[in-house]
Order: sequence, then C-alpha cells, then structure tokens
Amino acid sequence: MKRIKAIIAVVIILVFLGIDGFGGWLRTQCMFSASTALAPPKPPIFFLANDLRDFVVANVQMASLHNPGTPIYVITSCDQFELGRGAQLERLLSLPLVRLKLIENHLANGTDAEAFERMYWPHSLTSFKFGLFNFQRFFVVRDIAREEGLPRFWQVDFDIALFADVSELAREAPTADLVALNSFSTHFALWTLDTLQRFCDYMLDFYTRPREQAEADIWRFGERMNQTWAQWSDMFMLHSFIETQQQDLRIKFLVQGFYDRPVMQYPVVGHYLKGHLRYLGVENLGLLLGWDCKESEFDKRIELKRIDDRFVPVFNETALLGLHFQGYYCKQWASKLLGRLTEAALGSTRLLPLGAM
Repeated sequence: MKRIKAIIAVVIILVFLGIDGFGGWLRTQCMFSASTALAPPKPPIFFLANDLRDFVVANVQMASLHNPGTPIYVITSCDQFELGRGAQLERLLSLPLVRLKLIENHLANGTDAEAFERMYWPHSLTSFKFGLFNFQRFFVVRDIAREEGLPRFWQVDFDIALFADVSELAREAPTADLVALNSFSTHFALWTLDTLQRFCDYMLDFYTRPREQAEADIWRFGERMNQTWAQWSDMFMLHSFIETQQQDLRIKFLVQGFYDRPVMQYPVVGHYLKGHLRYLGVENLGLLLGWDCKESEFDKRIELKRIDDRFVPVFNETALLGLHFQGYYCKQWASKLLGRLTEAALGSTRLLPLGAM
C-alpha cells in the first residue's frame, strides 16, 4: 500500500511539473548539492590562553576581522573572573562566531591529558608546569575538535596576530594532513583530526617507552645546548613526529626566510623544500626587531600599508600576514599596535607612529 501511494505521489509531481519541469527541478537540486559541496565550511581557528589579557583579545579580534565566516574557538581557564577578566570576556563574546571553551573540562581525571601528566618527565629549561601544558594543549584541542565534529582546524598560539584569511591556505592544500610553517611549527598549523590524533598517540607512546629510548630521541631531535644535554619541548616533539612518520603523512610546509638569512630560528631544510606550499609571512617580531623588541624600532623597520583594502605590516617589501609576539618584551606593547591596526581596519583613524599614540 505504501509503495502504491509513493508511485501515485511521483505521478502527481510529474503531471504538475511536466517531465521537463521535473527534470529541471531534479537538476536544480543536484546543482545545489554540488555547489554546496564545492564550498565547504572554513576550518575553524583555535586559540588557547589561560589568561585573557587585552592583547589576547586583540589577537582574536584581528583574526575575526581578517577571517570573516570562520568560527573561532577560544579555550581558556575558568579563573577569568577571579583574574578580573570580565570585560575581556564580554569583548570576546561580542565578536562574530567566537565560542568559548574551558580547559579544565579536558584536563580532568580519565582524560588523555591527565594520563600524559602522570607519565611525563621534563627535559627543559622552562618550569615543569609550563613545559607540561605545552604538550597537554594538543590533547585539549583534539578533544574539543572531536566533540564539535571538526575534521580540520587551525591551531594558533594566543600571541599571534593574523592579517590574512587563512582559509585560502586550506583551499590550496585540500588533501594535506598537516600544513605548517615548518617541522617545528607547533604555534601555527592546520591539522586534520586524524593527524592530531596520531600526534597525541605518538606523545603518549614517547613516554611509555623505557626512559633510555626516549632520552636517545631527545638527543637526536632536540636542541643540543652542549655536548651532553639537549632541550626538549613540544616543538621538538612535533619535529620528531614528522621525521619518523612522514612516509605516510601528506605534509605541506610554508617555507620561511625572505632576506639574506632564514627568519626562523629553525629553518626548513633539505627535502622539506621540495614539498613546500608557498611562503607565508608569519614572523616572530622579536627576530625582526631584536631580542628586547623595542617599541621605538617598529616604525623604523616595519611599515603599515594598505593592501587589498586591509592594513598589514610590511618588512623588506614583504607583507607579513601574521606577527608572533613571542617573549616578554614584545607582549608589553602588543595591544597598542593591534589597537592601531584594528582601528585602521575599521576605518576609524589614520595610522600614526607608535610614539604619537
């Protein structure tokens, strides 16, 4: 009976539309499905910051301005009101497509991040807590991406300001498992969920082995400080992961270096150059201005120019599509610079030298 009713319904539609009309309707539906398939949603951007200071909010706002239509996840701790960050939270929530997530939900007992803490031992000059969390954050991002059903996403350090729509890079490498500045790029990368899962498994396996095996890899892939000891962090963990797993990973690198020496402290070398996607100027401001990152040096060395209806920093005639405010000194005046760029992007002021603000 149900089958007869279905046939009658189809006949009624054919009579109502005509055969050509029904064919046109069907073609329209197929074209609509195809067009939606050709325009997948933009991969979201993850920022993770324990403390939502003003310059963190400014970086998120900058990413929001230059990445319209891109969801942005801000992962932070539940201590923000105790830290007096109510105003910063309000500013974040006023931005389009910004979503807040809590770190603590993904560090609790029974999580992989908690399991990693139990087996982790430091081999670093940084504090235990800082070094540990630099590894744990990957488990946190993976868990949230899994909960949200996100197959692909950007992980960007909270002290990076973006001046470009990074979804263009995602479209240029649609099948890549990982897009990163180089093999040490834990601060800026486009992950697939499957690849990040593999990296998390790799980190857990790294510390479940006999300690002498792990120490051998730390010496092999870490930063050798002298003839007997090597520094180890999440950057070197990623490098070792890529070096040992790259045979079945599709990786695209954004080659660094645009003047007489590579900008990055750890330049891309050898076979990585063969598979690079293209240069992307996401640069460490301290490397451009000097270790003390003096505010007065910015206007001497870097111009702020309008390019394609947006203001971007330009260094050596190269547009910087991101600035990494790494280190204590660069962070001290980051909000001031980003405020200028935000106002310029919104058209509310002309650009002035930092000293005139």
